[in-house]
Amino acid sequence: MLCKRSHHKIDNDVVLGYHYNVADIRLAQHIEKGNEDGLFISSVASSQNLWALIMDAGTGFSDQVYELSPFFLHKEWIQENLEKSYYISEVAGANNGSSLVVMSKGQSWI
Repeated sequence: MLCKRSHHKIDNDVVLGYHYNVADIRLAQHIEKGNEDGLFISSVASSQNLWALIMDAGTGFSDQVYELSPFFLHKEWIQENLEKSYYISEVAGANNGSSLVVMSKGQSWI
C-alpha cells in the first residue's frame, strides 16, 4: 500500500497537510517534511497498523516532540516531556499495541 501526502493552502495564512497509509518506518520522514514546511501535527489516527497525520500551520504551537512506541503510552517519555513544559496534544494507538504520542508547546487547549 502506498503512503499518500498532500498539502493544501486554505487561505493566505493556513496551510494544511495530510499523510495517510504511513508505515512506522516512514513516519519520521513525513513528520520532518511537514516540519520543514512549517507544519505541526494537529491530529493522528491509526488503522491496520498504518498512520494518518494531519499537519497544520495554524495550530499556534511553538514546538513539538513525538514518540512512536512499540507499546502503548511510554510513561517515562511522557513524564520527561511534561517536566520540559510540553503537554499531550495528540495520541493514537495501533492494532499491534504501539502508540504515537505527540506533545506540544505553545497554544494550550482550553
